[in-house]
Amino acid sequence: MASFGDLLGQHLSRKRGLSQNKLALDIDVDPSVISKMCNGKRLNGRYSRERVLKIIAWLHDKGVLEYVGEANAFLEAAGMTPLSESSDDDVLLLGRLDRQSEMAPQELRSSNQEQLTILFLLAILFIHILDKVALILKQEQTVIVVCYKCHEE
Repeated sequence: MASFGDLLGQHLSRKRGLSQNKLALDIDVDPSVISKMCNGKRLNGRYSRERVLKIIAWLHDKGVLEYVGEANAFLEAAGMTPLSESSDDDVLLLGRLDRQSEMAPQELRSSNQEQLTILFLLAILFIHILDKVALILKQEQTVIVVCYKCHEE
């Protein structure tokens, strides 16, 4: 499991111009608090969950955190429970995040990579087929294309 500081660093690096100082300024938290959170301190106490939820919401607003699984990874790294429908603050955040995938970020990237690989292979196959069709047309042979769905009995 990645540390809170590692996760924050990974997300901040996804978009140029994001930094711990900008985050602190935008969510109205002293920069030293963000720094301490990244070092494993200030992650418990009265306002700690509220701060983590603000960070998650800010990252989402900046377009670098999209999924519930990513948000829960931050909470887990901070030693907190996942987002829950029983908390009003959590419900507001859950309403903004993509629930389509409850997967953890690494699982999600792996799934996306598999889909991209399949798409790439299909594109190569399609290009190969187009090359064959072009070769046939160059040989001035007649090609009849039949749509099987249109000609079903």
